Amino acid sequence: MKSIRLLLICLIGIPLVHYTIKFQYEQFVDDALIWFFLLIAGTIVLVWTLIADIRNYRFTREIGALFPALLGIAFLITILAIEYRVQARFNKATWVRADYDGDINGVSIDFKTDGSYVLNNHVIGSSDYSYGNYTRDGDRITLDKTFGRIIPTPYFEIRQRSDRHGSKWLFLLSDDGAVLDSASFKVTIDNR
Repeated sequence: MKSIRLLLICLIGIPLVHYTIKFQYEQFVDDALIWFFLLIAGTIVLVWTLIADIRNYRFTREIGALFPALLGIAFLITILAIEYRVQARFNKATWVRADYDGDINGVSIDFKTDGSYVLNNHVIGSSDYSYGNYTRDGDRITLDKTFGRIIPTPYFEIRQRSDRHGSKWLFLLSDDGAVLDSASFKVTIDNR
């Protein structure tokens, strides 16, 4: 019975850790459902293992009797530590956030006050996250890298749009500073 619990903990714990690591870079609705059901199954197996191993330890007084429970707790601590790190990165204070809404898809860039950013390229049911650092000079922002066709240049500038609302937008700039017509992002949070 101990080997069955150990096998179940490994068969559930390893994929849970894998999905938790994966979710910091991409999320897909199917993966989230799998993660949810693995989490439920893992909780049930962990509780069952804790009860059985504690009973077995009280009877035998062998520390090895607690190995499956300790392994399950190690998986739990690993998952919580990874999730804490991801949430700490996501929940840093925002300096400026800008979004492009393309109906069923979109891109958002969340510039954090510490000089890092989170780029979210999303479509219905799926999101891809990228992380990096930026530098700023007034309203000009320079990313540490480009993102292919999504963001072909690392240069941005925050400007007022000449429309009736006078809203703020984040414009892509070419190397010489000219505004590119390919995309602009509406500024949704501005803590400058």
